[in-house]
Amino acid sequence: MSTLDFIIRYNEDGLASYYSYDDKFYSIHFPKKWAKDHAEGTGPTMCKNCQEFGSWNGVFIGYCANCALYVYEGKRGRGMIGIGEEFNEDVREYPSMKDTYFKNVNLDDVGDTWIFDSRLYLENLGETSEEKQNEIVEEVEDDESDDSDEFSIGAYDDFHKRSRYEDYFEYGVSRNDYEYGSSYDGGYDSY
Repeated sequence: MSTLDFIIRYNEDGLASYYSYDDKFYSIHFPKKWAKDHAEGTGPTMCKNCQEFGSWNGVFIGYCANCALYVYEGKRGRGMIGIGEEFNEDVREYPSMKDTYFKNVNLDDVGDTWIFDSRLYLENLGETSEEKQNEIVEEVEDDESDDSDEFSIGAYDDFHKRSRYEDYFEYGVSRNDYEYGSSYDGGYDSY
């Protein structure tokens, strides 16, 4: 039996870094609208490649390259290959997740290493050199202009200070798709 409520989950540091929906874990940055509406055969429940390549620290962050390109036609990102986003010339016309819903996200703050430690996994594969890890996982560098970035839609962004909510619609999501919390009303508030 699956649960179709959005339930915020906390990482080992006590930060709200992911949510569960339909018995799968998603990065807090992954649009709720998409989690509720995977096309047939896509996403972490129905596609083995999405589940394997599109996850970091035990949570889903993006579709595999096949689903992203051939099913969603780039509307939900370029897709994931190995441990990183597809970057070849054929996909550069599509928006990168790092320019939209995953902009300015530090991979170390994604998911929970208690579920799965992706960096440790890479190290065990022999990918210990920082140069090789940077090849595989393109980290987003900190940008001092985060507050003015209209596409920075992380879990801790202050939406009421943003003036261009309509920009989110360009990527098929709205500001409401990033409101976090469970639809479950258990009669109490948890912290």
